Amino acid sequence: MSRVVSYAERILSRIKTLSIDVKEMREIYEIMRQHGLIVYNASHLYTARKLEGVLITEDEELLSKSKQLGLEGRTIS
Repeated sequence: MSRVVSYAERILSRIKTLSIDVKEMREIYEIMRQHGLIVYNASHLYTARKLEGVLITEDEELLSKSKQLGLEGRTIS
């Protein structure tokens, strides 16, 4: 097996899959509406809050919105 495939398998085995219910989708919609975001970005903010994690992004607008919501956000660089 190639090293690339082996490395990809190790990374993918550590990815946690999350699902959301209707109530959570409503919360994401509210974040989207209140902050003028697209659903993907609102979902990232919601997930960071739900997991009590740090949002890692290079998107300056999203980073700013994370701070408005009291979330810790960082850039990669």
